Amino acid sequence: MNASGALFQFDETVRRDYPVIAGLDEAGRGPLAGPSIGIGIVDADAIDRINILQSTYLAMKSALHHLKQPPGILFIDAVRLPGIEIPQKSIIKGESVSASIAAASIIAKVTRDGIMDFYHEKYPLYNFGKHKGYGTKEHISLIRAYGPCPIHRKSFRKVIDVELPLA
Repeated sequence: MNASGALFQFDETVRRDYPVIAGLDEAGRGPLAGPSIGIGIVDADAIDRINILQSTYLAMKSALHHLKQPPGILFIDAVRLPGIEIPQKSIIKGESVSASIAAASIIAKVTRDGIMDFYHEKYPLYNFGKHKGYGTKEHISLIRAYGPCPIHRKSFRKVIDVELPLA
């Protein structure tokens, strides 16, 4: 059986008991700039206020709230979602185990990349279109040169530790 077949086989093991499965994953926990995605979106200010893990929970709960049909079970990549009555299974490296999580992962990544392309147009000095907000050498160099912009996560160590140029 190929890898994609195994992904679907995992989900099918629960489909009789739970016909509607929601796969949950995030994109953008590591970058220095931009939102986290679930297609619940949490902006950089909220991430700075409540931390990245709480922001992940908030985005996932928002994504669930927007579903047209409530799922019978949640397959979540690497975390458990507190305060949710729906049965859930946290799966480490879930995108390689479950088709539902793999699909959520792709949707989250493509959506977040599109948002970062928008921010590239708004803040071209930071070249978000290339590094998508991740902490690359180029990105850190640009923060050093220009300081953080409004979408930078000011509570993240790599943004805090950047020395601004002397005036």
